[in-house]
Amino acid sequence: MFAAALLIAGLVPSAAAAAAQPVQVAKADPVRLDKARALLALSHPSELVLDANMRGWEAGIAKATAMAPGVDQLEAKYPGIVKAAIEAARPAAREFCAAFAQRSIALMAGVVADRLTAAELDEALSFFRTPAGGKMVRAMLGNIDTKTMVNDMHARAQAANGEPIVTVENVNRATQAAIRTTFAQTPAEEQVAIMRFGVSPAGKKMFAAIAEADQQILVLVNKPDPAWMAQQNETITRAMVEFVDRKKRI
Repeated sequence: MFAAALLIAGLVPSAAAAAAQPVQVAKADPVRLDKARALLALSHPSELVLDANMRGWEAGIAKATAMAPGVDQLEAKYPGIVKAAIEAARPAAREFCAAFAQRSIALMAGVVADRLTAAELDEALSFFRTPAGGKMVRAMLGNIDTKTMVNDMHARAQAANGEPIVTVENVNRATQAAIRTTFAQTPAEEQVAIMRFGVSPAGKKMFAAIAEADQQILVLVNKPDPAWMAQQNETITRAMVEFVDRKKRI
């Protein structure tokens, strides 16, 4: 139902920097593209998407840092060092996550505009302007469990003796869990409105287009930029050294 993939730039260590890679946006009719952009502004508000991305980044970097050799010893001797390192890396991560979200939403708008007619886009816009549509957006974005996605991703990578990547299965499991939680929080009449749109031709085509765009977004998520990785690692290392130095001066 939702593009969970665009919410998870941070699940793969440093994947938020994939936003720097070029994104091909479908060349749709300009009128439909404007409608699709307006629709995505309602269904995936940039501020909420950025907040979800930052939750994903924090979960991903916390897991990766905790798994780094020797970090447990550092944390035992200097309690709080990991948290300090993550906080030091946060400003740059927020910048990259914002860029990732913007580019991903632009990509999605291109696909949606290419797949839906102008009338179908108007129907989708009407739904997301209703109280039920707006509440669904806020609940779904808030209910994506990035920590569980991170743990699932690393567990599967460890079992396969491979590198952690975000898969379609990760996205689908997170999306279905978020849908279950969202419906449990939604009054009956609003549930009916959501279901009615979901089975309408416009709703089915919109969510199919979003799922299609998800495939392209996952390529960005799983293609970390080496320069960003180096920058983030240096920031974290410097923060840890400075944290130790401050503790020794006390």
